[in-house]
Amino acid sequence: MEPLHEGDPDAVDGWQIVGRLWSSGSITAFKATNGAVSSELQFLQFDAATAEAMREAFHEEVNRVAALGQGRMPSVLAWSFGDGHAWLAMEYVPGQNLGDRVASRGPLGSAQWDELAECLVSSLDEVHAAGIVHRDVTPASIILAEGGPRLTGLGVAQVAADAGMPTAAVFSRALMWLSPEQIEGAQATSDSDLFSAGSTLSLAATGRQPWGPMGTPTAEVIDRIVRSAPDTTGLSYEQLRLISALTAKDSSFRSMNLEVIRAGGSVIELQTEIPVALPEKSDAVLEPAPEPAVSTARALTKAPVAMHPLEQPRDLTVRSRRNLTIAGAAAALAVFALGAFFIL
Repeated sequence: MEPLHEGDPDAVDGWQIVGRLWSSGSITAFKATNGAVSSELQFLQFDAATAEAMREAFHEEVNRVAALGQGRMPSVLAWSFGDGHAWLAMEYVPGQNLGDRVASRGPLGSAQWDELAECLVSSLDEVHAAGIVHRDVTPASIILAEGGPRLTGLGVAQVAADAGMPTAAVFSRALMWLSPEQIEGAQATSDSDLFSAGSTLSLAATGRQPWGPMGTPTAEVIDRIVRSAPDTTGLSYEQLRLISALTAKDSSFRSMNLEVIRAGGSVIELQTEIPVALPEKSDAVLEPAPEPAVSTARALTKAPVAMHPLEQPRDLTVRSRRNLTIAGAAAALAVFALGAFFIL
C-alpha cells in the first residue's frame, strides 16, 4: 500500500481513505475503512461524453458481481454513481499478492501451486458462470490470504472496458498477462481469462516472467505472447500439461481442454499444432481420471489434459488457423505505445 497522493480524497461517502492500493488510467483503488469494516474502494473518473454508457455498464457490472454471493470472490460492500465519478467498495482481502510473493521468495512449492491452480480455475468458473469476463487475471490480482489464495480484481476496470474507455489506459499495467486475441485488439472473453491464468500459473511455478524477463522490449513481449509458448523450463509434468492447455494460442482450444478434463477424457492432440516430446515424469505418478464428484480444479493438476505442443520462440511458423503475423504484433504495439517501451 502506498501513501495518498496530493489530490486524493480523505473520505468517500463515509469511507475513510487509508492509502493507495493501485492505480491505472482513470481508476484508483484505495484501502478504506468504515467502522470495523475494511474495503478496496475503486474510484473511477470519467467525462460527460461517456457518462451515459458508464452508468449503464456500471449498474450491470455491480449487479453481476454482487450476484456472485459469498463464494471465492470478494463480495460487494457498497457502491455509488455520481457526476463524473463512480466508486465501488469490495471486500478487502489482506495478504501478499502472488507477484510480490514470487519476487521475494521464488516459485511456489508443488502443494502451494496445486492449491493456487484449484483456486484460480474454480474462481474463474464462478465468475464466468455469472456472465462476467474478469479481464485482469494477473499475479497482482491473486492474494495469498490466510485461508488460501483469493482471486480479486473485479470491479470498475471491467466497467471502464465495457463503456468503451481505451484498453491501453485501463490495462497498460497488465501487458505481460494479456492473451493473443487481446493483443490483436479483439474483445476479451472467458477464454482470454484462461490464457492469463496459464501465464500466471507459469510465473508461480517457475518464478520467471512467462513471456520474457524484466526489461524485455515491449515489441518482443508482444511477439512472444502471439507466437511462442511461455518459458516452461523446470516445470513438472503436471504443471506443463495444464499451463500448455491454458496458453493455447487458439482461444477455442482452452475451454475445450477444460471440458476434456471435466469429462475425464484422455490426452488429445490439438489440430494445427506441431507435436513435441514431453519431459520425463521422473518419479511422478499420474492418478487415474477422477470421478465426477472430485473437484474440477484438483483434476486439472492430476488428470490427463489436452495441450498444445510447445513452440520454439521466434522459429515456429504461426498456425494457419489464427493467421497471426508480425504486422499484427506491430499494430498491437501501437496500442501500448503510451510511454513505456519496456516492461518494468
